[in-house]
Amino acid sequence: METVRLSREPNSSIPEIPVEVIEEVLDNLCNDKLTLKSCSLVSRSFYPRTRQYLFQDFFIYHINQEILPRLHDLTLTSPHIFQCPKSAKIYACYQDQTLSQVQFALSSMTNLTKLELVHTTILSLNHLWSIISSFLRLSFLRLYGVAFKLDNDADLSLIKAPLDGPRLETLHVLAAGSRTFLQFILLPQCRGVFIESLRDLYVNLHNPSMEDLSLWCDVIRIARTIESLDVRQAFECPLAQWPAVQPLILPLGLRSFSFDLHYRNSEDRTDLSAMRWFLNALSTSRLETLKLTILVPSFEDFAEEDEMWDMFT
Repeated sequence: METVRLSREPNSSIPEIPVEVIEEVLDNLCNDKLTLKSCSLVSRSFYPRTRQYLFQDFFIYHINQEILPRLHDLTLTSPHIFQCPKSAKIYACYQDQTLSQVQFALSSMTNLTKLELVHTTILSLNHLWSIISSFLRLSFLRLYGVAFKLDNDADLSLIKAPLDGPRLETLHVLAAGSRTFLQFILLPQCRGVFIESLRDLYVNLHNPSMEDLSLWCDVIRIARTIESLDVRQAFECPLAQWPAVQPLILPLGLRSFSFDLHYRNSEDRTDLSAMRWFLNALSTSRLETLKLTILVPSFEDFAEEDEMWDMFT
């Protein structure tokens, strides 16, 4: 009697790779754009993960009439792409209409956590508020070289505190027209978004007025959650009496504090007044890191500056 043996042919096909393994591999390639592009072309199953990294940074530089229609079409035909960016940087070269022209694209970036406005013109605080408050996950805002051209008759009562808006943790303000922005974020309905959850504050005090310093004092006084404060270019200040400014009250939880000063041996001695203003704020703090940068034209002159050195003893 003939014996019949039944057997299965070995499966020569590649077994299906678990999605978790694919995602883990692609996550480790997040900074290798060329490899991510190659992976996207190999298999459609890779694309949902690779596009998160390929399109995570959005950069608009000097928008023109050729780019605008293409950007608009891309927003309509590929809305999923605009859900990928985590960071957006707008470099507008002070073109007045740039923000309003790209708002339709920005409004599609529902996962944005970081926004940078560079050399951009702000025409309306209401418009700026509508953009920022729409990013529910926004935690980082940087203003660099921003110009404010505002209508003095604008009705700021239209600005309403969002029920479920963003809460900034990092705020960098390096703008000559920061006074207008400070008055804006100090509005009661804006504080929850801009100030009350801050961890990191980076400011530029180039050539400040008495009002500028007072406004910054108000911001720091309200932002009690700040852990890192960096004050740059606190010099070229025309104020002869820094002590007349309200005291700087540092948050109790502040861990890192940095500031710059410019030494000049002049009669008004604004450098000494500014130094006392900053150092007086340290008496109630629990700092772990203090960085003081003093710019001196001649170290020989500064080395003999007994009044300045006495403040460190």
